[in-house]
Amino acid sequence: MRTVRFAPLLALALLATPAPAQTPARLAIDGVRVLGGSRHVLLVRAQDSTGAPVEGLESGFRAGIDGGEVRDLAARSPFGGHEPATVAIVVDGEMLAPSSDDRRLVLALLPAVAGALDPADRVVVVSAGPSLRHFERSAAQVRDGQESFESLAQQGEPRLLDALAQAAEIASRHRVLSSGLVVAITRGSTGGSRARPEDVVARAHAPGGQTSIVVALRGDAGESTLDELAGPTQGAVLRVRGAPGDAERLASAVRSLRMRYELTFRPRSWDAHAASHRVEVGLASGAGPLATREYQLADVAEGGWWASPVTWVLIVAVLVVAALVFWWLQPRQLALLVVQGGEDDGVWYEIFSLPLTIGSGDDDDIVLPAAGVSRNHCLLQLQGRQFVLVDTHSEGGTWVQGERIRKRALQDEDVIRLGPTTELVFEDHR
Repeated sequence: MRTVRFAPLLALALLATPAPAQTPARLAIDGVRVLGGSRHVLLVRAQDSTGAPVEGLESGFRAGIDGGEVRDLAARSPFGGHEPATVAIVVDGEMLAPSSDDRRLVLALLPAVAGALDPADRVVVVSAGPSLRHFERSAAQVRDGQESFESLAQQGEPRLLDALAQAAEIASRHRVLSSGLVVAITRGSTGGSRARPEDVVARAHAPGGQTSIVVALRGDAGESTLDELAGPTQGAVLRVRGAPGDAERLASAVRSLRMRYELTFRPRSWDAHAASHRVEVGLASGAGPLATREYQLADVAEGGWWASPVTWVLIVAVLVVAALVFWWLQPRQLALLVVQGGEDDGVWYEIFSLPLTIGSGDDDDIVLPAAGVSRNHCLLQLQGRQFVLVDTHSEGGTWVQGERIRKRALQDEDVIRLGPTTELVFEDHR
């Protein structure tokens, strides 16, 4: 009888079995959005005891809302399988000046931020100074020091909030899932800015996701203002003093905030009229930490009645009907009389209704104060489908195509002369 050796087979089976995801030490709900009335989207951070993001939790979450269950819970992973993101870094331009004591610190922090990203991610570095300058490179190029930052050095009051508003808009257009990131390396001076903190936060909360702002603050200036940016965007303010651990602390914050799971679900029962709501997220296994967050629906709702295609079809239909009615009620141009020759050559008179009088008198519909034009020189009227010009006993006479007339039907491009010198070209615009 043959002896079957199970040890090698068992070893192969263990190798083929995916390793279970690490149990995170901390969960945090960084953002809540409510779409189309009830569909919830959460940004969730999962970290180990060192603050590093935890992978492999795509099917490992559970969620609840207001003490009730949710349905159709789906989690999207930030780890791989997505388009390259864009992270914006705002740098105080004076800190990059060759004479600055902070230049070495900045040149250490920039590669650290880039090293926390995927090599294919894009990095937009914005210099905040009296003007805003920027360049864009791959994270790998910035990490490996393949770029000189001399062109970004500036002297003068930095327009920090203006730069952050621009950076938040750039980062919000190219997020990982719905999670974006802006990093600021600054001394905190905001005096040269036109933008306000609420303008920056509004850009960071652009529809479709949330962009967090992480601040590496050198010194004590502007801390309260920067907290107004980092707090509402679920970012962070880190003090940097040039110590060896500054770069790694900033890189850890970048990795943590960039790598956030996106959870989507619909509540089974949910009172949309309640003053506030409470969501919670944990692991499906029941082990590990639990994250909770309260929110006001008015603060997080994106799309409601306006998100329905039917609503937009009705709006477009109403606008089309209104445009047609407006067009129908507008007076329609029937003809033009264009002055030919003289000082007023090229001047035209639009004709919307008939009859109308032409002459040099102030009470005429078309006033031509020229020599030889009588006070009430002629009358233009509509007879059936024809424009008819009638001379009203003028002294200088009325001429059409070189022939003096008393009454005549006009054709398109006919030349009318009133008296000896005043000529008009008739254009039929029906």
